[in-house]
Amino acid sequence: MDAKIIAAFVILLAAGIAFVGIAKAYTDSDTITATVTVPAICTVNLSTNTINFNSVTPGTDTGSTNQQVTVTNGGNTPTTNTTIKGTNWDDGAGHTMAVGQTKWSTSSFDYSTSGTPLTTTDTAIPAGASLAAGSSFTLYFGVGVPNAQYPATYTQTITITMNC
Repeated sequence: MDAKIIAAFVILLAAGIAFVGIAKAYTDSDTITATVTVPAICTVNLSTNTINFNSVTPGTDTGSTNQQVTVTNGGNTPTTNTTIKGTNWDDGAGHTMAVGQTKWSTSSFDYSTSGTPLTTTDTAIPAGASLAAGSSFTLYFGVGVPNAQYPATYTQTITITMNC
């Protein structure tokens, strides 16, 4: 009988070893693919949003005293073009001055001899074409006041647009 117990014990022991040998932890994994689209953007950053020509006497202009604004592409891609346009000057009481009384340039200029008159339609700024991200250029502005201009404080909106 002892031999039968020993044989049964050996069989149970062997079965236990076999069971332990096949009892493995099971793991599985899978993956997730994440995507994000980063669009190409160009943004206009201006060094100032205000130009003050102070007092300009009728029949005169700002001469070679230019107001400067630095224009920077604050985006992540180069521009395809940059444009400028403006509105007529207006005092809010019905008196106006033509948009073209403002002149601009990408370099310092004398109002009476150079500068590009501002218009109400988008005009390409050569320095703003293919402007790399983080790059900038400076615009220079001057104004002339007609002889018979009504005395008042006038305002004008100048819009600079970057395309990319």
